[in-house]
Amino acid sequence: MKKIFIILMLFTISFVLVSCDVEFHFNDTYQLSFETNGGTEIASTFVHDDFMIEDLEQYQTTRDGYKFDGWYTDETLTTLFSGSITETLTLYAKWIKVFTITFLDDDGLVLDVRDVEEGTIPTYEGTRPSKDSESDIYYIFSGWSPELKVVEEDYTYVATYRMTTMEETPFDGTDIDKVLGFDFYSEIPNLDTADYRIHDEGTSENIDLKIDVYDWNEAIADVYLNELNDMLYFDEQNDTWIAGDYTVSFYENDEDYPDTLVYTIYIYGAVQTYLDDWEDVTASLDAFFNFQSFSNLLPEVLYTKHIKLNQEGNEAIYDASSKTYQAIGVSTLINTLTSKGWSLDTDLTDQNGENVYTYIESSSRGFAIYYTYTELTISFKLWSFEIDEVTPSPVTSFINQETMNAFEINNFGVSGLPSEGTYDVLVIPIEVRSSRPNQDTSFPSNYLSQLELTFNGTPLETGWQSVSSFYTQSSYGKLNMHFDIVEKYTTLYTKNDYENDYGMDLDEAIISEAVNNNTLDSRIDYSKYDTNNDGALDSVIFIYSIDYDNEFQTNDNAWWAWVYDTRGWSTAVDDVDGKTLEYYMWASYAFLEDSIDGLYGLNVNAETYIHESGHLLAMPDLYSGTHVIGPLGDFDMMARNNADHGPFNKLMWGWVEPILANQGLYAYTIDAYATDDDGKNSVIMIPYRPSDLAGGNAFAEYLLIMFYTPEGLYEGHLNSSTGIEDAGIVIYHVNAVQPPNTYFWGNYFGYNNDGTSDFLIEILEADLDHSFPNDDIMWISEDIYLPSSPLTSEDLLRTGNLDLSNTYSWSNGNSINVSIEVGTTITNTSDDVTLYITIR
Repeated sequence: MKKIFIILMLFTISFVLVSCDVEFHFNDTYQLSFETNGGTEIASTFVHDDFMIEDLEQYQTTRDGYKFDGWYTDETLTTLFSGSITETLTLYAKWIKVFTITFLDDDGLVLDVRDVEEGTIPTYEGTRPSKDSESDIYYIFSGWSPELKVVEEDYTYVATYRMTTMEETPFDGTDIDKVLGFDFYSEIPNLDTADYRIHDEGTSENIDLKIDVYDWNEAIADVYLNELNDMLYFDEQNDTWIAGDYTVSFYENDEDYPDTLVYTIYIYGAVQTYLDDWEDVTASLDAFFNFQSFSNLLPEVLYTKHIKLNQEGNEAIYDASSKTYQAIGVSTLINTLTSKGWSLDTDLTDQNGENVYTYIESSSRGFAIYYTYTELTISFKLWSFEIDEVTPSPVTSFINQETMNAFEINNFGVSGLPSEGTYDVLVIPIEVRSSRPNQDTSFPSNYLSQLELTFNGTPLETGWQSVSSFYTQSSYGKLNMHFDIVEKYTTLYTKNDYENDYGMDLDEAIISEAVNNNTLDSRIDYSKYDTNNDGALDSVIFIYSIDYDNEFQTNDNAWWAWVYDTRGWSTAVDDVDGKTLEYYMWASYAFLEDSIDGLYGLNVNAETYIHESGHLLAMPDLYSGTHVIGPLGDFDMMARNNADHGPFNKLMWGWVEPILANQGLYAYTIDAYATDDDGKNSVIMIPYRPSDLAGGNAFAEYLLIMFYTPEGLYEGHLNSSTGIEDAGIVIYHVNAVQPPNTYFWGNYFGYNNDGTSDFLIEILEADLDHSFPNDDIMWISEDIYLPSSPLTSEDLLRTGNLDLSNTYSWSNGNSINVSIEVGTTITNTSDDVTLYITIR
């Protein structure tokens, strides 16, 4: 959370005060080289360990006569590069030999040119060749000369045609469709003939259609026979092919034409009423059941031109026919059902003698479905049912979670501030000498009392909160910090000296100087600030006297606020009273003099120090470094110094005990998050995979749901640009999985809140309009602007039902099959709310 990232944040927003992102300080750098194996050369470069496989797109190489086939990590081209870089790496290009294949019309016109891989048979993908008629001659495309063969060299193929007279009628497939009343011709192979007759002998109840072809020889008939076998299922018992609900026969018709070679295609079956395609089926189901999501809930079947949908009462029956269902297997359809939120219902299965799956739409209605199939046909029966009485699934709590502090101790042997307990924290004011006589960089005379008020004052004394009072209230009394503020240390050198000699690392020089100073050391017993006895100071807060705003427009602003760890320093700092300095906060005294937009009667402003203290507790920034408004809509103390810490932060610190909900229907009343007093009944947790939470592991993927009211720690920011006036349900998607390798201070989560996807934590908007992240701003004056599109009341669920599966997905792309229904009226002072939650 230091230094380079500060520049980006200063450019992004003028005076909303935030800290910096840790990512820029722990990315290791490695050399990346390219062996192009005959392609155009690419110079080696240096990349960070957060290098992604998508980043390779900027490195392009070409080779005449070859197609690029990927980067590999070994010379033998056996291991494809996955995107992970942990050391100096050389990538090797793989190439596939290609040849140019040209398709010409018989007049030399180029119809298609394509590069085709060596050893494959080319395919023609252009429009069907055609040739204009001449006088009484008509041309029908008959293939390529020579016949298509395996590619071994550049080659050219020429279209060939056969001739017919204009007295003959070229075959038009719509003639069949007109007779049948629907699109059937696309279900059988094309009939390449100009001498044929169609005999319609059907009735209102049966299709009985014959097509006699007079201009085929045995070779052409064999080709058509092979196409029938490739395209349709052959019923050996009845010697017919199956096309939907119809049978197709093909034979040499020597019975009707004993003296002439004639082939007949015979189509037979009962007259059916069909829907055109799968979209029509789901639209019909939506209308029938007064629902809008069957296109998302049902697996699409193949060959959907042959669909029957019969609806009666509360039931709909679908039938389709195709030989493909034997190959697919109904298990594939069932797997798709379960991935879309359906679950096996054992009671209905026993009653119907089929495996019945159910989908719970809301607290009052559900749907049930089962499939039956043979190798030729498949059907499903779908019906709705009322839920007379909600029988909630059993509810448990997520307990014994490993806190961030415990994670650090267990993995690295040291930690920052403990997130639970009562202890003291050291605050050292640093007065930086001025560089010029007219430049006042000293503390005001009442700096000690003002710092005391900012860190230890009561809400009444501060006009909002101090650091101590905020964390006591936010943690439900689990974290009680008292801040020991010692008298100031005055630097040996001036502001300009540190800036010129150390640049962005001037904090290291000043802190080392102060901690190593014997006078300061004699006034402080450092040993009392190692609460967990891990040999490292829990954290030390350094408040410097420079006004950060004086340097606000510079490109290298070391006068800002951040939390960092001394392990990355180039400057040595001595152990003090047997303890090492690890975590520390570096922040300007001027932050306490800032206002909070819309809050009157504020005496001191502690919000920046509260935010930075979240880093001392090992929580990263949750705003976006690439957008003005991040995926939380700036609704979090770690996102934009806004109000309270959200449920994810409190979960990782051990302050909340979420209600754990897995698959099923839940009816549960949760307390308002802002006025909760124990953290035990105000957050609902829905894991992507329950087994990931084993042993209290919160480093996993899940949803967190809370009931927000504009009260408690949220009141101070209600009139600001990020304040939300109306109560509602806030839904968070958390992906807190750990990266392959973790290291102390900074690399605890595999994702962050930058970019446009794959966030550590985001809010799922109830209005489904994906309004953030965004870069919307509102100009206050010529050079000052504020975010204009943070989280709003429209993004909260206030009434009705919200089905997340239609819009939101887990990190692997599967739909989040969760619906949430508000069961009671919400007001801004409601103590609780009843939710019906369906997890499929």
